[in-house]
Amino acid sequence: MSRAKAFFSIFRRTGRHEIAGIWLEDLLDGDRRLWLMGEGMELSTPTEGAFGMRFLDAGEFHIGFGIVVFADAETTQFSIQGMTQNGLAPIRYSLASTPYGDSLYGTPQLSSELD
Repeated sequence: MSRAKAFFSIFRRTGRHEIAGIWLEDLLDGDRRLWLMGEGMELSTPTEGAFGMRFLDAGEFHIGFGIVVFADAETTQFSIQGMTQNGLAPIRYSLASTPYGDSLYGTPQLSSELD
């Protein structure tokens, strides 16, 4: 039996899915394209800039859960470089804790450098 896998990453919304939901790019996985289902998550994900979120891989599509947080340009670029160079996010503890912490302590600007 296959088990579902949950993961946290940094994403960018790229458009509406042809059937339902939206398309996202996983910026830490070579811009892998993901199909996100869930009306609440569709409303929560920003249409511009990068954001962090936890997802559940449900096979053909993904389901988001948790809180959507903006990822600032510095954290996003630093994380992409680390994943590209050695396959690890260069965050000392949890990658998720960085954008969530930033969100708690201030509102970072949306990243336009990734567009």
